[in-house]
Amino acid sequence: DILIPGNALAGDGTSPHYLPAGQKKIAPSSTLFDLLKENCTRAGVLFSSGSVWTMDAIYRETPEKIGQFQKQGAVAVDMETAALFSVSSFLGRQAAAILVVSDELSAMVWKPGFDMPRFRAARERILEMLAVFKTDN
Repeated sequence: DILIPGNALAGDGTSPHYLPAGQKKIAPSSTLFDLLKENCTRAGVLFSSGSVWTMDAIYRETPEKIGQFQKQGAVAVDMETAALFSVSSFLGRQAAAILVVSDELSAMVWKPGFDMPRFRAARERILEMLAVFKTDN
Protein backbone atom coordinates (compact mmCIF):
# COMPACT_ATOMS: atom_id res chain seq x y z
CA ASP A 1 0.00 0.00 0.00
CA ILE A 2 1.02 3.60 -0.57
CA LEU A 3 0.40 6.18 2.13
CA ILE A 4 0.73 9.95 2.05
CA PRO A 5 0.76 11.00 5.71
CA GLY A 6 -1.55 13.88 6.58
CA ASN A 7 0.23 14.18 9.92
CA ALA A 8 2.62 12.34 12.17
CA LEU A 9 2.28 11.46 15.84
CA ALA A 10 5.69 11.86 17.44
CA GLY A 11 6.95 8.92 19.46
CA ASP A 12 10.54 9.24 18.27
CA GLY A 13 13.57 10.74 19.98
CA THR A 14 14.21 13.59 17.53
CA SER A 15 10.85 15.38 17.28
CA PRO A 16 10.64 16.64 20.90
CA HIS A 17 13.81 18.67 20.29
CA TYR A 18 12.08 20.63 17.49
CA LEU A 19 8.41 20.77 18.52
CA PRO A 20 6.93 23.17 21.06
CA ALA A 21 6.74 21.61 24.54
CA GLY A 22 3.95 19.05 24.76
CA GLN A 23 3.14 19.00 21.04
CA LYS A 24 2.95 15.46 19.67
CA LYS A 25 1.25 15.94 16.29
CA ILE A 26 2.93 17.58 13.31
CA ALA A 27 1.62 18.09 9.79
CA PRO A 28 3.46 18.20 6.47
CA SER A 29 3.55 21.24 4.23
CA SER A 30 0.00 21.51 2.90
CA THR A 31 1.39 22.60 -0.48
CA LEU A 32 3.64 19.54 -0.85
CA PHE A 33 0.99 17.23 0.61
CA ASP A 34 -1.50 18.39 -2.03
CA LEU A 35 1.12 18.12 -4.80
CA LEU A 36 1.94 14.54 -3.83
CA LYS A 37 -1.74 13.61 -3.94
CA GLU A 38 -2.23 15.39 -7.29
CA ASN A 39 0.81 13.72 -8.85
CA CYS A 40 -0.24 10.27 -7.63
CA THR A 41 -3.73 10.80 -9.03
CA ARG A 42 -2.31 12.07 -12.33
CA ALA A 43 -0.01 9.02 -12.54
CA GLY A 44 -2.80 6.60 -11.66
CA VAL A 45 -1.12 5.61 -8.38
CA LEU A 46 -3.62 4.46 -5.76
CA PHE A 47 -2.89 5.79 -2.28
CA SER A 48 -4.47 6.47 1.05
CA SER A 49 -3.83 9.21 3.56
CA GLY A 50 -3.85 9.24 7.32
CA SER A 51 -1.83 9.64 10.48
CA VAL A 52 1.51 7.94 10.99
CA TRP A 53 2.94 7.06 14.39
CA THR A 54 6.67 7.66 14.26
CA MET A 55 8.54 5.36 16.62
CA ASP A 56 12.28 4.75 16.44
CA ALA A 57 12.55 2.14 19.20
CA ILE A 58 11.29 -0.90 17.34
CA TYR A 59 11.30 -3.23 20.31
CA ARG A 60 9.07 -0.81 22.25
CA GLU A 61 6.09 -1.14 19.90
CA THR A 62 3.98 -2.82 22.53
CA PRO A 63 0.38 -3.92 21.92
CA GLU A 64 -0.72 -1.23 24.40
CA LYS A 65 1.12 1.53 22.54
CA ILE A 66 -0.08 0.28 19.18
CA GLY A 67 -3.67 0.36 20.47
CA GLN A 68 -3.17 3.83 21.96
CA PHE A 69 -1.91 5.28 18.68
CA GLN A 70 -4.57 3.47 16.65
CA LYS A 71 -7.16 5.22 18.84
CA GLN A 72 -5.46 8.52 17.94
CA GLY A 73 -5.99 7.70 14.27
CA ALA A 74 -2.64 6.19 13.29
CA VAL A 75 -2.92 3.89 10.29
CA ALA A 76 0.81 3.14 10.04
CA VAL A 77 4.02 3.23 12.03
CA ASP A 78 7.37 4.39 10.70
CA MET A 79 10.70 5.65 11.98
CA GLU A 80 11.19 9.04 10.29
CA THR A 81 8.09 11.02 9.31
CA ALA A 82 7.51 13.01 12.54
CA ALA A 83 11.20 13.90 12.70
CA LEU A 84 11.18 15.03 9.06
CA PHE A 85 8.09 17.20 9.60
CA SER A 86 9.34 18.58 12.94
CA VAL A 87 12.81 19.55 11.78
CA SER A 88 11.56 21.04 8.51
CA SER A 89 8.94 23.12 10.35
CA PHE A 90 11.55 24.30 12.87
CA LEU A 91 13.83 25.37 10.00
CA GLY A 92 11.00 27.04 8.10
CA ARG A 93 11.19 24.55 5.24
CA GLN A 94 8.54 22.51 3.48
CA ALA A 95 8.36 18.74 3.74
CA ALA A 96 5.93 15.97 2.98
CA ALA A 97 6.27 12.22 2.72
CA ILE A 98 5.09 9.31 0.67
CA LEU A 99 5.44 5.87 2.20
CA VAL A 100 5.34 2.45 0.64
CA VAL A 101 4.09 0.10 3.33
CA SER A 102 6.15 -3.04 3.67
CA ASP A 103 5.42 -4.80 6.96
CA GLU A 104 2.07 -5.37 8.63
CA LEU A 105 1.51 -5.20 12.38
CA SER A 106 -2.18 -4.25 12.66
CA ALA A 107 -3.23 -7.69 13.91
CA MET A 108 -0.43 -7.61 16.52
CA VAL A 109 1.52 -10.20 14.54
CA TRP A 110 4.51 -8.96 12.55
CA LYS A 111 4.25 -9.84 8.87
CA PRO A 112 7.45 -8.75 7.09
CA GLY A 113 6.86 -7.61 3.53
CA PHE A 114 10.06 -5.86 2.46
CA ASP A 115 10.97 -8.66 0.05
CA MET A 116 7.45 -9.14 -1.32
CA PRO A 117 6.96 -8.52 -5.06
CA ARG A 118 3.98 -6.25 -4.30
CA PHE A 119 6.16 -3.99 -2.13
CA ARG A 120 8.93 -3.87 -4.72
CA ALA A 121 6.48 -3.02 -7.51
CA ALA A 122 4.87 -0.23 -5.47
CA ARG A 123 8.29 1.20 -4.59
CA GLU A 124 9.30 1.24 -8.26
CA ARG A 125 5.99 2.87 -9.22
CA ILE A 126 6.53 5.66 -6.69
CA LEU A 127 10.11 6.23 -7.85
CA GLU A 128 8.88 6.53 -11.44
CA MET A 129 6.18 8.98 -10.38
CA LEU A 130 8.63 11.09 -8.37
CA ALA A 131 11.06 11.21 -11.30
CA VAL A 132 8.48 13.23 -13.26
CA PHE A 133 6.99 15.02 -10.22
CA LYS A 134 5.26 18.23 -11.27
CA THR A 135 5.22 21.25 -9.00
CA ASP A 136 3.21 23.51 -11.29
CA ASN A 137 -0.50 23.11 -11.73
